[in-house]
Parts: sequence; structure tokens; C-alpha cells
Amino acid sequence: MPEEVESTSTSVASPQAAHPPLSPSMPQSTPCLIPCTPPPSIPYPVSPTDHVAGLLTLLRSVLGAAPSRASGGAAEPPRIEIFGPRGLRRLLRTQIVLTHTRSAKRYAVHELLAPGEAPSAPAEEEIPENEAPGLDIACNAAGFWRAIVRAHAFGNPRSAGVVVVDAGPIEHRDPCIGYVIREEPRDLSPATPVPRKIVILGDTSNPYALVPLIHPTLPTDNASGGSSDAPIEIPDEAPDAPAPTPTSAPTPVSLLVHEATDAFIPAHIDPEERTGRNRSPQIVHEKTIERGHSTPAMAGAFARTIGAERLVLNHIGSRFPAPAMPARSSMDRFRTQCMLEIQAQAQLTWMPANGAQVQAAYDYMRVVIPPNPSLSLETEDATGDVAHPDSMGGPGGENTGDAGKKRERLGEPADKVHRPRRRDRSSEDGGSWARLFKEMLKLMLADLGMYGGKNIDMNF
Repeated sequence: MPEEVESTSTSVASPQAAHPPLSPSMPQSTPCLIPCTPPPSIPYPVSPTDHVAGLLTLLRSVLGAAPSRASGGAAEPPRIEIFGPRGLRRLLRTQIVLTHTRSAKRYAVHELLAPGEAPSAPAEEEIPENEAPGLDIACNAAGFWRAIVRAHAFGNPRSAGVVVVDAGPIEHRDPCIGYVIREEPRDLSPATPVPRKIVILGDTSNPYALVPLIHPTLPTDNASGGSSDAPIEIPDEAPDAPAPTPTSAPTPVSLLVHEATDAFIPAHIDPEERTGRNRSPQIVHEKTIERGHSTPAMAGAFARTIGAERLVLNHIGSRFPAPAMPARSSMDRFRTQCMLEIQAQAQLTWMPANGAQVQAAYDYMRVVIPPNPSLSLETEDATGDVAHPDSMGGPGGENTGDAGKKRERLGEPADKVHRPRRRDRSSEDGGSWARLFKEMLKLMLADLGMYGGKNIDMNF
């Protein structure tokens, strides 16, 4: 199986009570897609994309077909705004023109420009009728793009505030960006919930340059999380090791989505070398970095550095297909073992104080990030409500203990390991939002098969 072929994981957001419909999507060049909806309280679903190849198809699906004799809504604000590296505007504009694509609604592309870069295409010249003028956003002196999106949250006045999206460059073979999505409450009174923060990375072999954007008070080197250039030994069996002291962070990172493209699978799991021949932890680590990607151990180390409370691994290579749920064959059970090993390797270098378990992303997985407790309650319950079992489906999603215990669970029925439990949210605030999102998503399911990647559905 070619090592260059990868399956990807993207993220789609659906709204929850008192939180805005924010939909960041993570292709390889890592644009961030934000639905702009008049009125803003009505959410619109965004399909997953496979790097940037699926963006045109996504826009054609979401923006709708224009009437044959009418223009494409030139006076309306854009329905979709796309944020990404230089080149994205020209790519989409060229595709729109060459494919004679017309739509009922408009989109806009905002390019995040590195020092010395000029826009790939003028924002307002030679613009198709279904493209709205975008922004050319220069980075600040630190190399970051701060507050590229600032949206007001809707819902309970006690907790509603502002959601802000920041961005920064991360190391990869191609220009790549990581995004920090954070809440800014209206006030910091004792009744105000602690703000949540989500970090979503694109493809990367070293995301540590993003640390000052995530936590301005933390050092930028890799000392606390391990060097991305130094191989991390993965033993055949996970030892019982004490949890390291977690990194102090002013605002906790509720969720980190980090790639884990390749991993070494030990011989007791893969005696026939199905995942590749002549592989070792050292070789896999070096080859992964050489291609601009990360191993599970590297993802866990970064999660520990930023003090992440939840860790989801995405962009898992195609040599590790997602196991069937439930397992129906010996091959399904082998794939389950590989996925548990990938999670265990990240767990060893993460070791969170809250006991949360690493989750490998799979199709239609949902990660619920509930509101944090208020400032007045945080001192009474330091753990908060970080990891809901209801949201921890998929391989290793349950609180199964250390890596050895995870492998022992392979003898149990597969549905106990993989099947996510459903919550009835019809009685919760925002249930109408959730139902609206689901109904609209049903209309787009026919388009999902063409992308072939994995996605994470995150409720806000």
C-alpha cells in the first residue's frame, strides 16, 4: 500500500444551546470554512472536504444552482467564507470560471498571507458573479492571524459571548495552518462558565510554533512536550508509568484535533507485517517526519504540552482502515487492534490528569464539548465535565484504562468497543437547532460519499 496515500479527517460543527454554528474544515492547505447565515442564528451544514480537491464540489452543493436566466445573488452577502493560505482564491476562481459554475448564493475567499506574500489573485478584479470580494489578511509581527473571525454566540444570556478564531502556521511540506477556536465571555463574573478552547491542526510534523497562540504565557520550545525530531520509543507492551506533571495553562484546551498519519505496529499485533515490511519505530518516525506528518506519540506529546483535556487523532493513513462496527471478520478484528495500538501510543505520551482516553476519528464521529462549569464552581470541582461517555464512541472511546487493558478488551463483543451511544437532545435548549441541522444534513448525504475522508461532528 503506497505510503503517500492517506485518508483524511475533517470537522463539521453543529450547534448546541447557547453556542454559535461554527464549521471549521481542515483540508491539507487548511482553509477554514465559516457559514455566513442571514439571520445569523440559522445554521447551515458544511460537507467534509478531502484536502482542497473537494472545495468546488462543496460550494456547488451548499450554494445551490442559480436559475438559468438569473444572476447569482450579486447583492447578497456571501453564504460561505473560506480562510486559507495564499493560492486558495486563484484556485477556486479558476475552477469556477473553467467549469462555468453559477450558483444562487455567493462565497468569499480570505487569504492568510505570510510575510512578503502578495495575494494570489486580486480580491475584486475579474471576479465571477458568485464570488464576493475577500480580504487579504497579513499576519502580525509574531506570524499569527488573530481574530480572523469574531462571531457573537446566541442562547442563554448568562453564558453567551463571542467566539473568536485565530490562526497560525505549522510545519508541513506545503503551507499549512492550525486554528484556535476560543470563547470570549461577556464578563468574568462567578456565574460565567470558563471559556472553552479548541485547537484544530492541519497536516504537520511540528505544530509547536502555534503554542504562543494557544497559550501566550507558555514557552515556544518543545521541552515540555518532547522534540518532534527525536524518536519516541514505543514498546510492544505499554508499561505502567506514572502520569507526568501536566503543563500549566491559563485557559484549558477543551479539545485538540491532531493528525496521526503513520504508526509502528508491533509484531505481536502484526506478525504478518500487513501494515508494511521492514518497519521499526525509528524508521516509521523518521519517514513520517520526512513526509511532513506526525505519529500518534508526537500527537500525544503536543497534547501534553498544551494541556489538552481531550485528544482526537485524525488524518490516519490508509494503511490503517477504520474497522467495521461491529467487527465481522478476522480482518476487522486486526484493524481494531491496530486502531487501539495507535490510540495507546498517543496515550503514553499524553497521560492527561483527568483520565481521558485518546480517540481515533472515524466516519460520522461526534465529539461533544459541553459547557465548562462557572468560575464559582470550578474550585469545587476541578475536573469539570470534560469527558462525557456519551460522546466517546469508536475504538477506545470508552474509559478503558491503560494500553494493556485496552488490548484485553478485544475479547469482548466489538459493539461494546465501537458503538457510540446516542443522547436524546430533543428536550434540551437548542434542540430545534439540532433538529434543523440534522434535517439539512440529510439533504447533503448524497454528496458525502465522493469525499472518502473521515469527519468529526462537533457540537457547540
